[in-house]
This record gives sequence, structure tokens and C-alpha cells, in this order.
Amino acid sequence: MKLFILFTILGIALGQEITDKNKNLVADYKDIDTEALLTWEAPREFQKAFPYYLSGFDEENAPIWIAEFGKWDVRKIIESGPENEKILRRYIQQFLKRAVESRSLKSTADIPVTEVNCIIDMEGYGSQQASSPPTLAVTMWFAGQIEQAWRNKLKSGFIVNSNYLFTTVWNLMKPLLGRNVYKVEVFGNNKDRWIPALLKTFPKSQIPEWYGGNKDHTPVKIYG
Repeated sequence: MKLFILFTILGIALGQEITDKNKNLVADYKDIDTEALLTWEAPREFQKAFPYYLSGFDEENAPIWIAEFGKWDVRKIIESGPENEKILRRYIQQFLKRAVESRSLKSTADIPVTEVNCIIDMEGYGSQQASSPPTLAVTMWFAGQIEQAWRNKLKSGFIVNSNYLFTTVWNLMKPLLGRNVYKVEVFGNNKDRWIPALLKTFPKSQIPEWYGGNKDHTPVKIYG
């Protein structure tokens, strides 16, 4: 089964196109009124199923956002129909917009904050997501939206708990991320490697204990 999934993904990488049949469900980030995203509210079930949060701020007051993407059951939503997929895509755009807006929380005229940080946790990512071409299409779309929303705004990105499946998917995503890709470090599930990297970048008081932070850490804002 693992080999079949790998060959499926590799086949796409070697020339088989990922057809995003529903890409027109929502307009691209660059083409929409992003301010409207801040007042839009997703259904509660989406917020519970796809949580993310503003964890804290780095030493230069740039926000630190965390999303446990490996636990997001994107395939379930896609297979439930185009209306739910449309909500999911808008929900993802809202996440990107909220991250951009959070720069203002600690920005001042003297010391402006112009960038954001992000930690993506891929723990739990498996064949259920990787073996579905429509789900892969949405993942590629997500990468393109990141490029549009965070162009020249991503300070540092970390992907942790990556496995062999996501590593293959990541290679498909990289060309879509633009220059953001040079700001991202990808780690496997060995905490002894990625916790030191996180603590070199972020204050211990600003990230959760399971990422090497303080035991009593509380996120600034949880969405979900």
C-alpha cells in the first residue's frame, strides 16, 4: 500500500497533472477582498476540525502561528461535496489573512513588524490524505495561496513531524511557494533535531511545551 501511494504521488510529480476541478469555487487570495475574511465566520464544525492558533511572538515581535495540518481531514470535507470544500478553501484563506493582520499587534511606528512565523505540524498525516488526487489538488492550491498571501512576509517556517509521504508531497509544493520556500525548514519526527531549531528561533515562553516551550504556555488566540 505504501509503495502504491508513493508511485501515485511520484507519477504526478513526473508529469501526471493534478487536476483541481474545483479551483474556481473561490477566487485566489490576490483577487479577493481580504478584509471581508476577517468578519466571515466559518461553521463551528470547521473550526473544531481544523484548529490553528497564534502561539506568541519572537524576539522582534513577529507573530508565531501554529497549525497541526497533519490532523486536518481535508479529504473528508472534499468528499462531502463542493459547498463544504468552498468553505474549507475560504477558511484557509482566512487563516492566512489573520496571520498577516497579526503583524500589527506589536508593531510600532519606530519598530514596524512586517513578517510572520509559522510552525506546521504534520503528525498524523497519512495515506488517507496522500492517496487522494482531489485532496492533493487542494494541498497544492494551499501552497499557491501561501505564496500570494505571505509573499515577502514569511520570516521563518518550520514543518515538523514530516514523514515519507509528506516529504514527497512537499517536493510538489515547493515550486508553488515562490521565495517563501527558502524560509522553510522541514524536519522528521525526531524532536532532538527540531526542538533545538525552534528554540534557536523562538523564545521558550512563546511556544507550547510539546514544541520545546514552557509548560505553562498559553496561546495568544486559538481558532478552533
